[in-house]
Amino acid sequence: MTGWDKDQFVHHWKYYPVPARPSPSEIDFIRKRIIEKGKDSTVLILGSTPEYRNMCGEIGVKVTCFDFLKYNYEYLSDDVKHKPEEKFVEGNWTGKAIKEKFDFILGDHVIDVIRKQDVEKLLVNCSKMLKKDGMLILRTYVREKGEKITPEQALEIYRKKQRKNKSINFLSYTLRNFYLSVYGFEEDYLVTRDVWKAVKDLHDKGLVSDEESELYRKIDVSNRDFQFFIPLKEWLEGMFSGIFSIAEVYNGTEEYINNQIPMHVLTLK
Repeated sequence: MTGWDKDQFVHHWKYYPVPARPSPSEIDFIRKRIIEKGKDSTVLILGSTPEYRNMCGEIGVKVTCFDFLKYNYEYLSDDVKHKPEEKFVEGNWTGKAIKEKFDFILGDHVIDVIRKQDVEKLLVNCSKMLKKDGMLILRTYVREKGEKITPEQALEIYRKKQRKNKSINFLSYTLRNFYLSVYGFEEDYLVTRDVWKAVKDLHDKGLVSDEESELYRKIDVSNRDFQFFIPLKEWLEGMFSGIFSIAEVYNGTEEYINNQIPMHVLTLK
């Protein structure tokens, strides 16, 4: 892991909006796939994502949450209204795989929060935990080759949309682009503390309001050296194709997703 195990970051998760969380259209996409498979399906969630757990509770399928800290799982359980039949396994996704095999493995931003050099380990473990006819569904922030942006450009993209719709969420429409604006292309990751520096600089220039700046303070990027990996889309799909078949690529229908957070449906070769 690259920071989620420190200082109980999970306490700040409530301040993160979609697309940091799965969106309604993405949840609906996964729900349909599970219902098609049947209520006897078993689901492994990499992490403790409340939206996935709540969806599985609504459907009535069994869930296993695989998280590196039981505290995270228990804390986020308060956000699960429709609790599924559920068990918890504590461990590292890139360490030992669970011996049980599942019909579905769901991961939200799991690749973004591990080191680039550990991605293959994660995928190999997932291949061991997936049934022969199962589906691995991973949702990931990606970037296009040559895609670069400045903090000022990221803000202007939001302002243009805001002029058409004043009610849009500042975090939803800026988070990914602010991440990319401070991305270390040589290291191939960003440090979240640098996101706060970029937002604070815009605030000091009078370009970002107090209220907008406060939204970034609440998500705890100001004092956290959390590494976040945004892979090249072609690199990521190459990694997937080395172990799995890419059965489908789904992009949520919400405007703030904008084809930047593809959901890959992977099956065993």
